[in-house]
Amino acid sequence: MKSKKLLFAIQLKDEFAPLKPLIGSHKVDLIGRTENAIKNSSGLYCFRGMASGTYSVAVQARYYCDRIVEVDTRSLDPKLPVVDVFMSPNLIYPFPKRTTHVRGSVRIKGDNDSIVRGARVRVRKNDKEFFTDENGRFIFYFNQKNEDDEEEGTEKIIELLVTKTGFKKKMKSCILKKGETCFVEISLSQ
Repeated sequence: MKSKKLLFAIQLKDEFAPLKPLIGSHKVDLIGRTENAIKNSSGLYCFRGMASGTYSVAVQARYYCDRIVEVDTRSLDPKLPVVDVFMSPNLIYPFPKRTTHVRGSVRIKGDNDSIVRGARVRVRKNDKEFFTDENGRFIFYFNQKNEDDEEEGTEKIIELLVTKTGFKKKMKSCILKKGETCFVEISLSQ
């Protein structure tokens, strides 16, 4: 039996703990294609026997935000065509104790029952952003390794910028303490 040539492989990595394997269940599929990934013993999702080109890959995982990744196989090293996909933790990710993070929700001002799905929440002066989930919630975590010079309980103020089409943009400040969780509710006006 002739083996089909490897076109590319997807390696999933935990953005919070890149040296540890992804936790929970996950699924990797090509969008609009019938070919399936074959997961090998080292955890790579392999795509074989297809023509070179650009493919859209959908990744779904229980404890991570869903991702869609564009892969242009012509730009990959043919000897090692592996694409690292870093998965961002979602709201049910089991963060270790003493992780510094912000959890919050976005609602419509004056209407406590109305949540805002798909609002873009961004940490100003940082590249972190999150889109609110189906319940209007978001989360940001801050890697411990970047804060080693700070002592437990050290405070800093961060600014969150929230935007959504049809609403006025909103800036919200919160006090972030190393090793603790900051909870914040944000109300948008139309």
